[in-house]
Amino acid sequence: FRFKRAAGSTWTDADPYWTRGEPMTYKFEPGGRLLRTDAPLPLRDDRGYKTWRIVERPAGFPPRRRGGYVRVSVGGSEVPTYVVRRSPMGDWGFVMVSCWGVFSSHKMLPPGAAGGAMDDRRLALRGRAHRLEVDLYNAGARVLP
Repeated sequence: FRFKRAAGSTWTDADPYWTRGEPMTYKFEPGGRLLRTDAPLPLRDDRGYKTWRIVERPAGFPPRRRGGYVRVSVGGSEVPTYVVRRSPMGDWGFVMVSCWGVFSSHKMLPPGAAGGAMDDRRLALRGRAHRLEVDLYNAGARVLP
């Protein structure tokens, strides 16, 4: 996982991807728990702080097959929807992209590597649905439509 620059410097300045070139790693557990696996034990999110779930059709998003959208909850509040799609690396992997972050099934390459295939501008999302979710999240919504 890494934050996109659109998340803001508060997040990217603390993100090991942007500071050391090493993305965070997470395990999506079957029960919906999201466990950070790259940090030493005291820094892991082992308290159920992050969760995930499949969303059938978030408000304002086009229809997709089941599993096409994933919501992550941080501290009990859902963050903008992740869109699941094939990796642009051509390796049969997948990426989950939101307006603020990127999860990847393969090793995250440093910025600019592989012709910039994983750079923010290449992983941009179109449409207004994310803008609505960002506004709701910033207004304190705990569950997004």
